[in-house]
Amino acid sequence: HLAHAPHTTSASHSNWAHSSSHAPSGLMLALPRRSFSRRSTWPRVASVAALALCVVGYFMSPSKVLGSEAKGVRRSQSLDMSRLASMERLERLGRLRGGDSDLEKAVVVDLESYGKESAEIPCYSPIAKKTKIVSTLGPACSDLESLKNLLRAGANIFRLNASHRRPGQFETVIKLIRQASEETGLPVEILGDLQGPKFRVSEVSGEGALMLKNGEEFEFAIEKDSNDKIREGRITMKNTVEQVALIMGLEKGMKLLINDGAMELEVIERIDDKSVKAKVLVGGKLTSRKGVNVPQLQIACSALTAKDIDDAKFLLNVEPPIDYVALSFVQKRQDVQDFIDLMDAENIPHDKRPKVIPKIEKPQALENIDEIMSLAHGLMVARGDLGVECGMERVPFAQKLLIRKANLAQKFVITATQMLESMNDNAAPTRAEVSDVANAVFDGTNAVMTSAETSTGRFPVRTIETMSRVLCEAERTLPRLASIASKSSN
Repeated sequence: HLAHAPHTTSASHSNWAHSSSHAPSGLMLALPRRSFSRRSTWPRVASVAALALCVVGYFMSPSKVLGSEAKGVRRSQSLDMSRLASMERLERLGRLRGGDSDLEKAVVVDLESYGKESAEIPCYSPIAKKTKIVSTLGPACSDLESLKNLLRAGANIFRLNASHRRPGQFETVIKLIRQASEETGLPVEILGDLQGPKFRVSEVSGEGALMLKNGEEFEFAIEKDSNDKIREGRITMKNTVEQVALIMGLEKGMKLLINDGAMELEVIERIDDKSVKAKVLVGGKLTSRKGVNVPQLQIACSALTAKDIDDAKFLLNVEPPIDYVALSFVQKRQDVQDFIDLMDAENIPHDKRPKVIPKIEKPQALENIDEIMSLAHGLMVARGDLGVECGMERVPFAQKLLIRKANLAQKFVITATQMLESMNDNAAPTRAEVSDVANAVFDGTNAVMTSAETSTGRFPVRTIETMSRVLCEAERTLPRLASIASKSSN
């Protein structure tokens, strides 16, 4: 353009010089105030070309590209962000599908066919599904007719929660389970779930509630006697072997989570063997018998309490034998060994021993998973306490790792807790819950479990029917998902 431009006037020279004063610092091209001649045109062309190269080099330098990826590019830098985003997306897709469109075509074909299938009403057979359903029994479904309906709906394993065991209760329920199986002609297994060491605050004195305010300091201690209740400045726990071990193991800086993490305290000082001083980080309304979790502490006590031993002795001597025993709050290999030692002490024949299923719900269990699984027949991903102890945002990845770990070891794995939680009160689940159940199948779980949904919920049979349909559909589509995954890895 400059090579063919006519001689400019002094006014135009002035405008050019004025506009150049707004160029970026260090990049301004200073031009003398004189008219162009044919002799001076080429130096100016060279100068403009050099300036253009400098600008291009400035924006294309590796440091600027890296800085843009790490911090983002401001609009003032005049970069086309939509183009950059498109390039990055194409690069990711290229890596995913090996640089061709095979994967994308496969996904489109599957979506089209799946959409057409949705117009049809599928026929599911809850009996034919491979993924087992563990149904927790309780007041809502422990009669004979309910048990038969649960089996027809797709339940495969009935869970007896020993936390709520009362004298003579399990004896009656087990007889009804066997009868329901015989009358329906459907096989059933029984899982006994031991409570494990539970940590709870004691009773609150006065009106039965105490407000914890942020910044307040409390003594956190074992009860001195039965009158040593929770009050202003002091939170107590009953004097049990497990709870003494918890208090003794506390160290400065450890977090105390109360009521599933609704309230949080931090240990700031040790007073004596049975008491510490703690500061409230997250306050709330504290009522009697709320649970206590200490994620950072590996508690120096067995996973089998005196109650667990009593419950285990009953479960081990049931005839015919039950199929599984789940151990709560397992932290290490020795916790599983303690239960094996108990079976030895009870002289339980090896062919009548239940499969041992440790429940993984503490960070220490994740750290010691290899040694735990070396003695166990499987594991349960107990997402309730696992979410409190590890943080709820870590549960999904922990679930996938634990299921994968069990698959590789060819051991039975159960995914549990809040799978269809909304069906406690509603006749239909949320779509998120449906996805949760299906994704557990895609992860590789062998079984999924209901808790309050069937034990105390309003729709126990409908819950199992819903879960069966979701499992059947997930199993039906699993080969197609695997096919897509194989294409993405090629």
